[in-house]
Amino acid sequence: MLNNNFIGFFLVFSFFLTSCSPVAIKLSDVQNYNAKAKESMLFLTFELSKKGGKETARLVKSTAAEGRVKDTNAHVHGLSQIEVIVHYNNGKPSKTSRFEHPLYKDMEVFSEDGTISRVSETASTGTLTIRMPVEDNIEKLELFSNKKLLTLKFKP
Repeated sequence: MLNNNFIGFFLVFSFFLTSCSPVAIKLSDVQNYNAKAKESMLFLTFELSKKGGKETARLVKSTAAEGRVKDTNAHVHGLSQIEVIVHYNNGKPSKTSRFEHPLYKDMEVFSEDGTISRVSETASTGTLTIRMPVEDNIEKLELFSNKKLLTLKFKP
């Protein structure tokens, strides 16, 4: 018979390992990726969900296309944001971008008396698609809400 403390420790430790372990993708395995292309971009789609007050994210699709990303700075109007940080393994400075949070939407609503008010809506699931250039020495991408949601490592 196992000690209850040991079982509790094992459950917490197992949860910690599964919730913090990074996800990895190999660029050559990404749909439509062409290593010989002069310029390429990635479209990464994440599913975000909230259950019991805890937000989670998982990569659901990755696709590549030839071409250059013209504007990587999303225009974020809402108060709730997702922060994406791309890190490089050659000493190049990290790049930070912000996107509207798919679980928390801020909208302007017009009322019959002609006034405009801001209303916030909450969803339990949502998707976020990130468009980013494929660059040399890209190491990982991190998604943050009010805490780190996901680390996506890039394998050569």
